[in-house]
Amino acid sequence: MKTAKLTHRLEKEGIKILKINNEMAPLTIEGHEEDYFEVDAKLLMDPDELPPAEGLFTFVVKDDVAVLDLEMLPEMRQSIWSSRVPKIHLKMPMQIMLEVETEDMPTYISGLSAVVEVETENGPLIVSNCEGKLEIESENAPIKLRNIAGKIKIEMENASLSAEALQGDSLDIESENGPVKIRSASFGKVRIESENGAIYYETLPLEDGDFEIESENGNIHLVLPVDFDFELDAEIENGKLSNSIDAQWSQDDEKIHLWRGEKTVKIRLKTENGMIRLSPDGHINLDYLRQKLEGLKESINSAQSLQDKETVQKHLHNVVDYVNKLLGHINEEKVKHTVKTATDKLTNLVAIQDFAQTKDKLILSVEDFGREVSQSMGSFWEKVRGKMGHEFNRSRIKEHLGQLSGIGEKINKGIQDGMRKIKGFEDMGEDEHERMLDFSRIKILEMLESGKITTEEAERLLKAIGKE
Repeated sequence: MKTAKLTHRLEKEGIKILKINNEMAPLTIEGHEEDYFEVDAKLLMDPDELPPAEGLFTFVVKDDVAVLDLEMLPEMRQSIWSSRVPKIHLKMPMQIMLEVETEDMPTYISGLSAVVEVETENGPLIVSNCEGKLEIESENAPIKLRNIAGKIKIEMENASLSAEALQGDSLDIESENGPVKIRSASFGKVRIESENGAIYYETLPLEDGDFEIESENGNIHLVLPVDFDFELDAEIENGKLSNSIDAQWSQDDEKIHLWRGEKTVKIRLKTENGMIRLSPDGHINLDYLRQKLEGLKESINSAQSLQDKETVQKHLHNVVDYVNKLLGHINEEKVKHTVKTATDKLTNLVAIQDFAQTKDKLILSVEDFGREVSQSMGSFWEKVRGKMGHEFNRSRIKEHLGQLSGIGEKINKGIQDGMRKIKGFEDMGEDEHERMLDFSRIKILEMLESGKITTEEAERLLKAIGKE
């Protein structure tokens, strides 16, 4: 089967919204700073039979809305048994609102700073490095999110969600069947509801917030920073609550109540048939510290005037205050001394440096500081993880914790068979391979979180696909 390549460009010309209906091929959408839309396509058809680009990729523009319909051509349907994969790459102005509807086709979106709305059925979705409101409806399709800033709303049916490095005002997720796994998130308002599926949520430090997480049939695992003030109510009908967080608690016939500090974050957890697990993780605090260090580095890099230097000092004070707050939870003198020495050294360097002449040197010093603090505090938290804990039982049914013999091998075979069934997997380029392996990683983590495989089996599978 021959391959046809073509390119089509459309100038922005007042367009504020782009709507895409895709049934043609896997679609990659990338934001750029230019004022035009550009479609690059590689299609499995004879170039001699290829319609003009203007006819194949028709932008219908009305007022400030452009509509792009990507339809499967009869000539392309004849190539469905080919080992190669067609693909479409769209570049668009990063500030334009995007609406996408797709069926059976993978979609990859990155680099946009605008509202993004996606409806996908039977087509995997990856969204990364975007800023702005994000709304997703997914049926029978895994979702992966990374580095998203903005209000997020997701509705899923028979789908899974794996997400990392999310932040915004609110997070709203409804899932009918499928696991939800979210790491390094920062939202003041969180609502997650699942009918059948495990929920894992890991929050960065917050000043205040309101969390509501509920799973009808599935476990809930909430991971909090070590320095986190909260008030939590947990309702469990059939199951138990396992707590490893240093907090005060009380228990009655209906709820388990835990709290610490000023109770600034309100948390409500509920499961009918499942386990609730509460865990502390100092590495979350280190992720948050790294964010503050990035802000310090950016302020140093852009400093020109005396006012800019004051901004640098403000960022530095935020870093130092947060490090000192973390040190209050560490009782190992060697770690405290190492971190305190590194903090004093960085403070003195910032005070005496001429930013106009030594920006690069100072930024390297900030990076060295981050590595030293992360290494010292990280090793301490590894030692103390899991040393404290309470367990509250609400068991009216037997827990099934048995291991299924040989399940790791069966899962591995299923993944490999699934890979081979994907059209053109062996013929994919490096980017396509990486994305497909990401989806395999998602499935492995889903099975681990739902208890279908052990940690050792998950590690072996992740190692096999190079995603450990």
